[in-house]
Amino acid sequence: FETPPEVLPVYFGRQRVLKACPGPRGAILERTVTLAPGKQHFLKIGVAHHPTTMGEATGEAEHGNWRLEVMADGGQIGQYPVYSSGGLVIWEDPQFDLTKYAGTTVKLTLAGRQTSGSGEFSRATSTTYWSGVEILTMDQREPWR
Repeated sequence: FETPPEVLPVYFGRQRVLKACPGPRGAILERTVTLAPGKQHFLKIGVAHHPTTMGEATGEAEHGNWRLEVMADGGQIGQYPVYSSGGLVIWEDPQFDLTKYAGTTVKLTLAGRQTSGSGEFSRATSTTYWSGVEILTMDQREPWR
């Protein structure tokens, strides 16, 4: 991390939010979990971005865009763009299917990566915000999927 992560009591309506200013590899969160056999499993992650700010050097709007990448045992299972919508901070809760890992122990990796530019994160705008990471376990597949 470029600077130590911190837990914010509240950030744009969500409580207990992890704020991480990524280093050159991005912001990486990892955990090993055991998933029950014979069930449907989905990883749900609350993500948001930094509000749009005016760049001191350029005087132009800088948007808080980044990309969430989700890996299971080192293989990517999905990604999700986290971006500014008219400069507003909007919380999103993308879900990723973990059902093929049912009955196993799997290492999950969540990575916040920049979406464009020179390969370096802008300290202010590419800050990642995380809330409510959870695994949803069900007996049957969700009806809306």
